[in-house]
Amino acid sequence: MPFRVASMLFASDVESHGGGTLVWAGSHKKILALAQSDPDYYALMSNLNNELDKANIGEYVELTPKRGDILFYHTLCGHSGSMNVRNTPRLAMNAKW
Repeated sequence: MPFRVASMLFASDVESHGGGTLVWAGSHKKILALAQSDPDYYALMSNLNNELDKANIGEYVELTPKRGDILFYHTLCGHSGSMNVRNTPRLAMNAKW
């Protein structure tokens, strides 16, 4: 079975509510189960993303990484950027393989 991994290299320190990454721990298993429930329909990521509420992925955790930290995550892991209420941008580089 193929496995795809994503990573995010943080190029700046991120404080709480500073545009950091929100992660729904363990959500990749529930999202995968949803995708497998109707493989033809969920072949498009847009369909899957639009119906994440059906997966009941739980509560998120806000990450506050430091410059140089790397986040590795399953590509189906629920994640999002938080709103940045700070005066400084959050800088990061993303890669998937």
